[in-house]
Amino acid sequence: MSLPEFSAAQWTVVAISALCLGINKSGLPGLSLLYVATFASLFPGQASTGIVLPMLIAGDIGAVLLYRRQADWGPIRRTLPVALAGVVVGWLIMRALPNTDFRPVIGGIVLALVAVQLGRHWRPSW
Repeated sequence: MSLPEFSAAQWTVVAISALCLGINKSGLPGLSLLYVATFASLFPGQASTGIVLPMLIAGDIGAVLLYRRQADWGPIRRTLPVALAGVVVGWLIMRALPNTDFRPVIGGIVLALVAVQLGRHWRPSW
């Protein structure tokens, strides 16, 4: 597998997006919209997922190893089954539709997440 032929500007955007991913994993919310949209625009849907998901998993493993004694495991136990189900459902959809361009789907998800973030900002009680 070879690296894509990107311009220096595109590689810079990829590097900044990867940095945003790491910052987002450290607890600063909202940057996920940037790196998800960037990777989806630079790579086809399945490839962008294949690039981002391992980085997210590596970040989670690093966080667990670093903060395992201070972690609040309750929220993790509650959300892990749903998160794993979402990964499996996404994998099944991508496997069933291998030649589909998922960028519009990813774009719709990003817009929905923007709406959720704005709703949480304007109405914290939601």
